Amino acid sequence: DTEFLSKRQNKEFMIVGRLRSGITREQAQAKFNVIARDLQRLHPEAWTEEGHTHPLSLVPYSVVPFELRGLVAAFAGLLTAGVGVVLPNRNPA
Repeated sequence: DTEFLSKRQNKEFMIVGRLRSGITREQAQAKFNVIARDLQRLHPEAWTEEGHTHPLSLVPYSVVPFELRGLVAAFAGLLTAGVGVVLPNRNPA
């Protein structure tokens, strides 16, 4: 029965995980009963916001067909209304 991490490494891993979730080095020392030399590489105020990340891509917006027909008709009306309301996209080249 071998362990992946030694007890000391496991304690260090738990401390780093706790520090990343928002507690300070001093709070980690008090909670996990470790001495300062075990935590010397960590900043005393190690706050991160890694737990609140959002996906980079968004789900495409879908429109019901009858709503899409209404939007296309409204957009066509704005295009025919004249210059200054909506201009169609043109290639500058």
